Amino acid sequence: MELSILLLKKILSMAVMMLMGYSCIKAKIVKEAHTPLLSALLLYVFSPCLLFNAFVAVEYSREKLEALLLSAVICVFAQLFLIICSWAAGRSPLKADGTEQACMAYTNCGNLLVPLISSLLGMEYVFYLSPFVACVPIACWVHMPRLLTGRSEFEVKRILFNPCILAIEAGVVFFAADMRLPEIVGDAITSVSSSIGSVSMLFTGMLLAGIDLKRAFLNARYLIVSLMKLLLFPFMFIIIIRISGITVNYPDTRALFLTAVMGASAPTATMVLMMANQLGSSSESASAISAMTTVLCIITLPAMVFVFQLLC
Repeated sequence: MELSILLLKKILSMAVMMLMGYSCIKAKIVKEAHTPLLSALLLYVFSPCLLFNAFVAVEYSREKLEALLLSAVICVFAQLFLIICSWAAGRSPLKADGTEQACMAYTNCGNLLVPLISSLLGMEYVFYLSPFVACVPIACWVHMPRLLTGRSEFEVKRILFNPCILAIEAGVVFFAADMRLPEIVGDAITSVSSSIGSVSMLFTGMLLAGIDLKRAFLNARYLIVSLMKLLLFPFMFIIIIRISGITVNYPDTRALFLTAVMGASAPTATMVLMMANQLGSSSESASAISAMTTVLCIITLPAMVFVFQLLC
């Protein structure tokens, strides 16, 4: 319960930062045309620095390495579970289209969850979440084009040279070799990493300013899709964990499953919106659902953490 309350307070604080970004656009202090620049900085600078720093900040041990490998298995399972659930939603009476399925399947780990977890729970939890962060771009480039366009546009280069994945790969090497960066470089990366939370929230607020929120929240279909993504699927994932009894029989795994549950409960990935724009799919619905899940997660994310703590 205590963690849920702390999480709610932190998310509300981040919501204030989003409001600042939203206000900057509405007051025309910043133009919407500037958001792609901020998006590029988050993708190519801030997020890779934070992910790399998560590995460097954790002292190597065999136990930590085993925990990372186990976390990778859990995170891959969580991502596959979300993809299967979204596929089922497309064959349910809802008949979710490809864009809606993508919105339900992929979560905003990099821009929202990573800075949230780093500031609230510490770098060790970012270390455990890193496999989930790696899953999203890989699955996106393998699976999302098929969802959005009906055809595969798989590109190995886009996956291998994704900046977040490169940062994780470099971090794993440094962690496994128990290496450290020179102090000057390390301080620079740590300083950039510590800024990602506020920059990400300002960016998210700027994105929300370009969306008709009233129209989005009055659309019953968008609301149903958002609630399935934020509440139904994460709750089903928690029930599977509870039935398995793994967190009861192996209490040390609770931290790993907690990060996976938070990953599954996060709002829609901004990458869905970017790829919908790039591939000519329904970017309007992607924008609306992304905005709605971002706003609603202020309540739903702490709620799912509370349910996990209660049941697991």
